[in-house]
Amino acid sequence: MNYICVLSLLAFITHMPHWGFFAHRKINELAVYTLPPEMKVFFSPNQDYFSRHAIDADKRRYASTFEAPRHYIDLDQYGGIPFEGLKRDFRTDLRSHCTFYWQEEGEKTSNQLPDSLIDKAEFKVWFDTLAMDFYYEEDWLVPLDQSFDRDSNRYGIRIVDGFTEHGVLPYNLSRVYHRLTDAFRDLDAQKICRYAADLGHYLGDATVPLHTSSNYNGQQTGQYGIHAFWESRLPEYFAKDYKVWVGQALYINNVDSLIWTIITESHALVEEVLEKERFVRSVIEEDLQYGVTQRGERLVTSQSDTLTVLYHQALGGMVESRYRRAIHALGSIWYSSWVDAGMPDLHQLESNFELNDIPKKGRIITRRVHFE
Repeated sequence: MNYICVLSLLAFITHMPHWGFFAHRKINELAVYTLPPEMKVFFSPNQDYFSRHAIDADKRRYASTFEAPRHYIDLDQYGGIPFEGLKRDFRTDLRSHCTFYWQEEGEKTSNQLPDSLIDKAEFKVWFDTLAMDFYYEEDWLVPLDQSFDRDSNRYGIRIVDGFTEHGVLPYNLSRVYHRLTDAFRDLDAQKICRYAADLGHYLGDATVPLHTSSNYNGQQTGQYGIHAFWESRLPEYFAKDYKVWVGQALYINNVDSLIWTIITESHALVEEVLEKERFVRSVIEEDLQYGVTQRGERLVTSQSDTLTVLYHQALGGMVESRYRRAIHALGSIWYSSWVDAGMPDLHQLESNFELNDIPKKGRIITRRVHFE
């Protein structure tokens, strides 16, 4: 493959969005059909909105350094299934993966806080309340409260976050779910549409195996580009053949449990995703692995039709299964949110609006190559 083709291929792979714009939009669109009539009175007229705004979360990645980690979680950083190193509560898990230092006014050096202090109940209360108010600050430097036996005018605590950069996808899904429930309760049409669309995007990400691995784009195994291959090239090529009727939405008693189940299911497929791609490449000559594809008005280099078909066959319906999982889970979570809000009457809602996000600025969080 010549130098120009390689550059074209890398550009194509790097800029491909997760689950692909096509798949994210279709997941949000198709989830509307799973809803009961009491919800369809609002969701059906706004079906185009949910589809068009399914990629809003992607757009926010360029405005906020905190957005990218909301789309993935590196579960391999926490051992194997069932990931006993995670308590599945955001503040608890964040606190247990942070490092804390005394910071004295005017001093450049600082000393790490002892475990005997960090393990105290008072410290945990301080972290969950006061410290979290400073989470989005450029420098996570937090003042003391009365529970500390130090001069609060001279000392603060500097926090080094070793957690967020490895992804917070399941915690973020829970956060958006509760915001959607509040929006239903308040009968706020704008927020219902915004959070329902965002929930669809993040849930779609959760059903993608490589969103749960630090080897998110095959960079650790010499398989660079597999991310877009699995979640964009395959569904765009084969989605017309997928069975998209997934049944009626179901009420979920414990949405957080469902979120973690979906995340764990995805992670269990990571090795198969990688192994099957390695296998199909081993049986095709390298010169036959790529071809030219029309994308809009551009011709770009991408995986050849032969490689695409063989990989899809080797996966044995995996992509379609995760696609259907995303559609049904999204409809069920939308429905559960509405029920948990008291099943408010949605007939009275109208919507004719576009939403403008105000991005959060703050400290730099590690960016992923496949998010660029």
